[in-house]
Order: sequence, then C-alpha cells, then structure tokens
Amino acid sequence: MSENKSQTGFAVKAKRFFSGIGLILLILIALFVIFSVTSDSFMTSSGMYNLARATAINGICALGMTCAIIVGGIDLSIGSVAGLSSVIIAYMTSTQFWETPILASEMWWIAALIAIVMGAANGLLIGWLVNDGNLPPFIASVGMQIVLRSATQLLCRASNLSHISQAYKDFFSKDSDIFGIPLMAIVWVVIIVITYIILRHTRFGRNIYAVGSNAETARLNGISLRRTRCGTWMYSGILAAIAGILLGARIGSGSPTAGKGFETDAIAASVIGGASMSGGEGSVLGTVIGSIIIQTIRNGGNALAWNSFLLEIIVGVLIIACVLLDTINKKNS
Repeated sequence: MSENKSQTGFAVKAKRFFSGIGLILLILIALFVIFSVTSDSFMTSSGMYNLARATAINGICALGMTCAIIVGGIDLSIGSVAGLSSVIIAYMTSTQFWETPILASEMWWIAALIAIVMGAANGLLIGWLVNDGNLPPFIASVGMQIVLRSATQLLCRASNLSHISQAYKDFFSKDSDIFGIPLMAIVWVVIIVITYIILRHTRFGRNIYAVGSNAETARLNGISLRRTRCGTWMYSGILAAIAGILLGARIGSGSPTAGKGFETDAIAASVIGGASMSGGEGSVLGTVIGSIIIQTIRNGGNALAWNSFLLEIIVGVLIIACVLLDTINKKNS
C-alpha cells in the first residue's frame, strides 16, 4: 500500500515537473545541444558572450512584463520606453545639448537618471489609466507606446544620433567586464534578484499576485488596487528604461527604431516561463529561462544562417503553444 502511494506521489511530482519549469528547462538544454552540434560558433566564448549581452537586455524587459501580466494586465509600451531611453542619453550627451564636450561625455549618468524617471512616469500613467480611467491595459499601454515612439522620432528628428558619449559606451564595454562576465549580464542578475525578492518576500509582491488572481477579492481584503497597479507598471517602466540604457551602449547610438519588438520578446519569455495571460501566475525563474530560450533560438539560428523570418515564426509558434497549454491545464484542473 505504501509502495503504491509513493509511486503515485512520484507520478504527481513528475507531472508537475514536466508541465512547469522542468519542461522549459529541458527545452533550453535541448536547444543548446542542437546548436552546439550543428554550429561551430555557437558554443564558443564569443558566442556565449554575445548571448549573455543580448539576453540581458531582453531579459530585463521580460521581468517587467511578467509583473504586469501577473497583476492581470500587459505593458506594450516597454519597447518605446527603451527606445526613448536610449535616445535621451544619446541626445543629452551630444555637443548639441552641452556646450562643453567634456561635460557632454561625462554627464551621461544624469541622462540615464532622467530616462529612468521617464520610464517610471510612463508606468504611473498607465497604472492610473487602468485603475482610475477603467481603460483596458492593452489600450492604455498601446496608447503610450504610440505617444513615446512619436516623441522619440521628434527628439532625434527621425534619424540616428551617433555622437554618443564615449564614457557611456566605455562603461558597458568589454573592458568593464567582471571576470569575463559582461557588465550588462551582471546588471540583469541583480535585477533578477531584486524582482524575486519583491514578488516572493514583500507585501507588495503578494498584492500583485492577489490583484491578478481576483481584483475584487483583493480589494475587499484591504489591498489598494491603485497602489498595486500603479506600482507594478512603474516597475515595468523602470526596467524598460534600464534596458534602453544598456541598449544604447550596445548599439553605440540613439535610434528612433530602437526597442521595436521588445514587447513581443518580453511576452514570449513571460508566457514560455509559465506566466498566465489571465493573471495571478508567473515566476522570475520561468521568465529568466524563457528569455534565454528566445535569445538562444535567435543566436543559434543566426549562427546557422537561418532566415530571420523563420526564427520569428518559431517564436510565434512557441507563444501560441504555451498559451494553449496554459488554457488546457486550466480547463483540466
């Protein structure tokens, strides 16, 4: 009898493992094996270095998106926030803004702070529109996406700002790596830890899950919907701005098209990582693995000279499959 119980318990644990984090972890391992065998440049030091830098930027955005999805919404403005963030730094560190070239080069951190404040203000506005304006998160964030993308075009006059601060680029260059680990990846790891602590070990994090699961029940239990929603979208905006700061240093310029497509990658990473589009579910670890999977497909596909449109098809199929699996699991539970 006890043996049957242990076998049943093992079966339940195995089912949970292969329907959750365990499944996407196996997918990631399989991708690494496939690309390592089929490509000579994927599993090299330079290949892993580039993978870490690229994943860090998208991974930071994905963490903010995960929080927005858990609270029962979505943030489609993160790409525009990232793009405007990179252009703000490029513009404010150019000689057009500062009369003294030395001052223009060394004051990039002020521009970075302004970009972060901009991201937080954008998130605060979206949270207010959703909570007090009763707008669907999709409409509120899409509206701000259009506003910020247009503001970016106006600021840089629809052209690249290439005279970007050398001190800014040097700060995130290979010379600033720590033990061979890209500084961008270290920033990502720090944000992973902070996000995990917020979601799992703070009242605010518990409120995010509660509001996403059932907003009315959360309100009746004394949880402020306004503070929770505004705070969540503010955090998403801050992370998108930080991603934009890293993006500007990586591409070495401020571009009006910078950050386009970040929303898709962030949603894909969150959903692949187990976040439920109906709210109340999601994890930092799952999003991290999802981010690595997305970038591994892209880098591995590029190493094998796959068509870029084919890579996007694969990402799209993954999103549909994960949402479909989530829907099936909810029906069966």
